[in-house]
Amino acid sequence: MASLLHRTGVGLVVILMAGSVAPARGDMVQFTLGGVIDTADPLAGPFDSITPGSAFTVTYTFDTFTPDSDPLATVGTYAGAIQSFDVSIGSAALSGTKGDIGIRDEFFAGEEAHLASFSGGLFSVNSDIYFNTGTLASDALTASLNPADVFFGEFLMYETGEGTLAITGTYTSFGASPIPAPGAALLAVVGLGAVGILRRRIG
Repeated sequence: MASLLHRTGVGLVVILMAGSVAPARGDMVQFTLGGVIDTADPLAGPFDSITPGSAFTVTYTFDTFTPDSDPLATVGTYAGAIQSFDVSIGSAALSGTKGDIGIRDEFFAGEEAHLASFSGGLFSVNSDIYFNTGTLASDALTASLNPADVFFGEFLMYETGEGTLAITGTYTSFGASPIPAPGAALLAVVGLGAVGILRRRIG
């Protein structure tokens, strides 16, 4: 009887976990990009010593379920999709919590791209990834990033307000990794804890 209760109880917890996790639509994806600075004009603050040839990294996390606000089938506009970003150039850094993503799947125009933009304080950044023709199947928010599919990637930093292009760079490395939604991770931990407690009580 105890064995039956044990199996039934554990199965019930697992079922409840599955039912709770499935509707949690909020999976996040992180893009990690690296490259080399091509041009750099003197800037105030931490970026005043950046020189061409400096290595840089850009990391941003975005919500893959952000709705597309553009009705065109070849253009995706995902306002507020970016939840956090970090830019590192040498010892200088820029970070923030909000940004937008645009997707272009204009096959006949020869442009397929994932265009990210965000700003923090005095500076704004455009992080543009252009794909080989035929890579994108739609204007849906791209959640994967295969380096073999990338035609070109560029980094553009502007002075916010003035719109002056100050720093440019070219990406040489591309990576993407999924980040489970916080709610799903918490449910998994709670569920595993419940299974452990149930086993001890029945045993």
